Amino acid sequence: MSITVKNVGGEFSSYLCSRHVGDTLQISRAYGDFNPQTESPLVGIAAGCGLSPIWSVMASSSQPTFLYFSQKSPEYMVFENELAASNIKVKKFSTRQQVEEKDGWFNGRFNVEKIVHETPEDAHFLVCGSLPFVRDVWQKLSAASVNELKISTETFFEQ
Repeated sequence: MSITVKNVGGEFSSYLCSRHVGDTLQISRAYGDFNPQTESPLVGIAAGCGLSPIWSVMASSSQPTFLYFSQKSPEYMVFENELAASNIKVKKFSTRQQVEEKDGWFNGRFNVEKIVHETPEDAHFLVCGSLPFVRDVWQKLSAASVNELKISTETFFEQ
């Protein structure tokens, strides 16, 4: 089992980051249902830590997969080595720090309508990030005529 922790100095994240291999933790089962049972190509749209649940689905997928990932800056990128070694087609967007547009990085925010046109018509969309991000992307996918049954979402709350 593996977990991803964004260490922002919070009480619990600091506790987790201070643990060592072999330490015992008591955990509960996972909540939510973010594993669509589909043979359709998968399109992940993630912001920040929202990449973690999408990566867990895509890493074990045999379908064609596409990932659009938005991050404040490249220094916060998680799973970079794993994504580079995968067959996932990745486009990364830096929203706050200007980047040299290479190695899959682009400046600014992604365009959801363009994503719909760039990906297979029968694609299933996985959207994960903060509640405002997920709501915005879901509304734009809906406006682009994506059937809501082809959209799976997962949100997290920021304090």
